[in-house]
Order: sequence, then C-alpha cells, then structure tokens
Amino acid sequence: MLREQALDAMTREGDRRDRRDRGDRRGARSAREHRDLADARTAAELRELQRAGRRARLHADGAFHDDVHRVAGVALAEDHVALVEAHHEAAREQVLSPCVVERLEEMAPQDDRLHVALERILLRTIEEAATARDARGTTIHHAARAYQLPRPRWDARLVIDRARVRSPLLLLACLYVVQGLPYGFQASALSAYLRSEGVSLSAIGFAGALAAPWMLKVLWAPLVDRYGSARFGRRRSWIVPMQALLAMACLVAAVFPPERALGALLATVFAMNLFAATMDVAVDGLAVDVLRERELGHGNAVQVVGFKAGMLIGGGLLLWASRWIGWQGHFVAMAALVVLALVLTLLTPEPGARRAPGDDAKESTPAHTSMRQVLGTLHRAVSRAGAGWLLVLVATYKLGESLIDPMFSPFLVDRGFAREDLGLWLGTWGMAASIAGSVAGGWLATHVEITRALRVAGALRAVPLAIVVALATLSTFGAPVVIATTIAEHFFGGMLTTTMFAFMMSRVDREVGASHFTLLATVEVLGKSPLSLASGWLAERAGYVGIFGVGLAISVVWAAMVGAVAKKA
Repeated sequence: MLREQALDAMTREGDRRDRRDRGDRRGARSAREHRDLADARTAAELRELQRAGRRARLHADGAFHDDVHRVAGVALAEDHVALVEAHHEAAREQVLSPCVVERLEEMAPQDDRLHVALERILLRTIEEAATARDARGTTIHHAARAYQLPRPRWDARLVIDRARVRSPLLLLACLYVVQGLPYGFQASALSAYLRSEGVSLSAIGFAGALAAPWMLKVLWAPLVDRYGSARFGRRRSWIVPMQALLAMACLVAAVFPPERALGALLATVFAMNLFAATMDVAVDGLAVDVLRERELGHGNAVQVVGFKAGMLIGGGLLLWASRWIGWQGHFVAMAALVVLALVLTLLTPEPGARRAPGDDAKESTPAHTSMRQVLGTLHRAVSRAGAGWLLVLVATYKLGESLIDPMFSPFLVDRGFAREDLGLWLGTWGMAASIAGSVAGGWLATHVEITRALRVAGALRAVPLAIVVALATLSTFGAPVVIATTIAEHFFGGMLTTTMFAFMMSRVDREVGASHFTLLATVEVLGKSPLSLASGWLAERAGYVGIFGVGLAISVVWAAMVGAVAKKA
C-alpha cells in the first residue's frame, strides 16, 4: 500500500515536472517567437524606410536625411531651407505635371519648412524619373505612392514637361535667327547690291545708319523690362508682335527693288531693323531669365550662332539664290522664315513665366514707380566699381573690324568679283565659319577663365585682318585666297564675339537683365558705328590699304590691352 502511494506520488511529481518543463519550453518558444516577430517587424520597417528613402531620393541636394520619417521629425538647416525655397518655384514650373501641381497646392502653407523641403524632394524625384529611360514611369509612380499623390499616367504630358526644360535654348536659337535676317541683308547683301548699281563708297558707308535702332534700343529697353502680359508671357508679349511686324516689312521690301525705289527700300530696311532690335531686347531678357550661371557659355554660343545663322541666310544664301528667285523671292523667303519662327513662339510656353510685372489686372504698384525702380537699379548697375572699364572694353573690341568689314565687299567688287559669288563666299561660307567660331568661343568661355579667353580670341582675331591688309597691296589674287581669308576672318571674329558676350552677361545685374544687357549691347554698337559710318568716306581718301591698315592697328592694340582692362571691369 505504501509502495503504491509512493509510486503514485512519484508519478504525480513526474507529471508536475513534465508539465513544468513543457510550460517552460512553451514559454521559451513563445519568447523566442515574440523576439523573432519583433525583429521581423523591425526589419520590415527598416526595409520599408529604406525603400521610401530610395524612392524619395533624399540625397537630392546632398544634405537631406536617409528616410522620409526622419525628415518629418528634424528641422532642416537654414541654409538648405533657403536653397529649397529659392529653387522650388522654378523647378515646379519646369518639371511638374498638372496633377502633381494640384496636389502640392493642397499641402500646408509654403512657408512651412518641412513641406517646402518635401516638395523639393518630390520635384527632384520626378525630374530624375523623367530623364530615366523607363517607359513605364516606375519611379514616378513610386514617388506618387510615397506621398499619397495621384498616380500620373505615362503620357504626352511627361514628354512636354521634360521638353520645357530643354526648350529655352531651342527657342532662343530660333529667335536669334530671325533677328539676324534683316541685319545680314544690310551688312552683306545691301552693300553688294548698292555697289553693283554704282553707288559711291561714302553712300554705302553711311547706309550703316539704317542700323540706328540697334544703337538706340536702350532707350526703350526699360519699357520692355517693365511692361508685359502675365497671361501671354512677359517676354512673348513683345516678341510675337515684333515678329509679325517684321514679316510684314519683309513683304513690303519685296516690291521696292533698289534700281527703282531706293529711298523706299532704305526706309523699309530701317523699319525691319527697328522691329528686330526691339525683339532683341525681349529675347535678351528671356535669355537672362532662363539661363543659369553654368549655362552662359552655351547660351551665348546659341545667341551668337543663331544670330549669325540668320545673317548667313539673309545676307548670303538668299543673295546667292537671287540669280534664280529674284529680288522678290529674296524677301518673300525671309518673310516665310519669320512666320515659321512666329508659329514656334506661339506654340512654346514661355519658360518660368507666370506673371509679368506690368500685368494691369494684378499690378498694384503704379507704373511710374516701377519704372523708376527699373531705372534706379540700372543706374546702380552702371555706377558700380569697374563699370566704366567694362563699357570701355565693350565699346572698343570691334573698332578695328568696323573699318575693314564694311569696305571688304566693295573692295572685292572693285577687283572684279561678282556679287552673287560674294554672297556665297562672304554671306554663306563666311557666316558658316563665323558660326563655327561662335561654337568654339562658347567652348572657350565655358572651359577657360574668361579674361584669358578674351586675350586668346583677340590675338587670333588680328591674324586674318593682317591678311586682308596684304591682299589690298596685291594687284591680283584669286578666289581661293579670298575664300580662305574670309573663312579665317569670320571664324576668329565669331570666337571673339561669343567670348565677349559671355563676359558681358557674366557682369549683368539680373534684376534688370534685359535693360542692362541691352545697354552693354548698345554700347558695343555705338562704339563701332562712327568708324563704320565713316569707313566709305575714309576709303575714298586713304584708299583700301590705308583704312585696312588702321583697322589692323586698332585690333592689335585692343588685343594687347584686354587682359589688364578686363580684370578691372
């Protein structure tokens, strides 16, 4: 009996130990499961945060945190917030699709630093995704989910949004081509036409006064800076009307051949220059508005190349083709090109333009006060230290060629070369070389310190001018020599012009960009105009050798002094 009780007690004790052991094992297993679950949850959260951080591209400006949740809890440094606030509006206009803009407008006030920062992150994400070669737009959809935004469809809107980032250079190139058409006709074709009709060298030289609007445009440049339509575009509201008027002037010039109505033709050419010069003010302002500091070299290359391409067409190709299409065909073709550029301007939204200062519906500041502010800022810009040296440098860099270039075409006509051949050599091949030189000048201004670039371009510019002086001393020379000299002269001239324009734009006060740059461009024209107008009169008295020699000497002196003067400007 006792043994049975002892066995029973031992059995119960064993059962209790078994149950305790099983409980301990179950508890341990439960604890392990809890720890594993917590670790799994933590790992999942970390992975999700990492994915969110990658999707949000928080490293956009090199100063953001590693995930969205930490950004929400940490105040950003003041300098980074300033950077974000300075760029988010321009980035929104150039990158975001409409549905994203609507969503961002529903967010908290834009003075909240956190939301401004998140908006900048999203802008960078969408911009990078738009440049990626992913036809499904995966990155954009991930970014939209991360911020609970509507999923933008991968359609034409994204293509347009990205194109708006690239379109300024294309639009600027087309606009400068249009501006170069009438100037090229006057500079190359008109002098050949007039000399072949027996017009004196003095009259041909003074015909340069038809370019007076390019000298006087600074007088109405503040009006272009001040007034404009917010709905249509601050700059487009000037560019489009000037294009329309220029096209009509070209059609009018088609009915006035020089042998029958020279006075009416010259008046029409003056009107063409007036419309093109006014458009140039607005286009320069547009360039200052949309080009960033590191884009100035390429932007000025586009500026100079586009303008000289217009000169090539207006004063070279069309003059050469006039033996088949005639006088009327010359100007009808010019009008057609202007109309094409007008259509492109109407189809291209003005980059970064939401509001013009002169919008009557929304402007509360009186016009005379705003104009006074513009003029005051312009006065400060030209009164700062070094501004006088800058004006001297700009006014003198083309003095030498202003004596040589206007008389080079009449010089070749007097040596027996046909005006149609001159149109091909000077107006086409020469302008093509000038465009190539402008591209080289853009590269030079971008990759070489600007003062050194000016010295190099100025020295190279003097070489072909010395060859022109040598040609004037020869009794006979052939077409190959003329073509080679023309190509060299225009190439190095284009290089110098682009480098100088980049130098000018680097010194512009962006608050009044159009007015300030127009003032510098006007000083350039004013500097070379007196000698250009008097070049024919001087050639009749000093001869071609004398006037070409003086032009070469001036160019050599400028190349020698440019380094010292540019450092003071």
